[in-house]
Amino acid sequence: MFGDRASFGFSCWSASAGRMSTAHQHNDIEVNFSASDLAYMVGGRRVEVPAGRVSAFWGATPHQLVEVRAEAPITWLTIPLARFTSWRVPRAAVRALLGGEVLVAPADWTVADGGRRLAPWTHDLASGSEFAESVAALEVEAFLSRFALVAQPQGSAGPTPGGASSAVAGADDDAVRRAGDMAAYIADNFHRPLRVAQVAEVAHVHPHYATALFKRVVGLSIHAYLVQYRVGEAQRLLVTGDIPVSDVGRASGFPSHSTFYASFTAACGMPLASYRRMHAGG
Repeated sequence: MFGDRASFGFSCWSASAGRMSTAHQHNDIEVNFSASDLAYMVGGRRVEVPAGRVSAFWGATPHQLVEVRAEAPITWLTIPLARFTSWRVPRAAVRALLGGEVLVAPADWTVADGGRRLAPWTHDLASGSEFAESVAALEVEAFLSRFALVAQPQGSAGPTPGGASSAVAGADDDAVRRAGDMAAYIADNFHRPLRVAQVAEVAHVHPHYATALFKRVVGLSIHAYLVQYRVGEAQRLLVTGDIPVSDVGRASGFPSHSTFYASFTAACGMPLASYRRMHAGG
């Protein structure tokens, strides 16, 4: 279990889906494909995924499917974070996902083959066969590595995050695994008081080294990542719940209302009540 947010495990399935009534979180990398345009709220921001594109994000970020044609089935693939970070997926793409980006393949990417490429894994991963799962794992790792070479953060016109020219210098597999462990610990404990030393202990490294390693892999400091996660939780509570605005900061893990208000306003560009009015029910 991931706090009160379960992992879906290494799974793949297809189904018709409607708009989600609330946001949720889980400790997996989530890969989606739909023949319909999709719109998500991810960490409180709207992200649109055009029809026929493969997309991926880290499910620990509060997310909610807010627009989809009900008759268009979606294929979901989930990979637990620990398994994902053990794979040799291009490091820059891993960094982007751990940093909260939604990666989307370009329109002309044909490896997905209209989503049919994902279909065999639905059977393999539900079969109960260790051999079938091991074969699927090899194929999914290769698939995601190819995806990482071409995918871009949604809305970004910059260089691809996974290409050789944009590889994260020095972000080796061990560093990524340790950063992933720290990021998962933060996501599991964001609502509690946290110190860098506690986060570093999870990765079995000195706090000073943990700070540098996390920044190098994820692109944010441990403190900034924690604040980002708490703001995302506050956005989720404001949009999906009826908790009083005055209680949202404490429920999101902020140590004081003044710290919460300053962090939220800086991240969202508006006060709490305005954010709730703008997004609630949307």
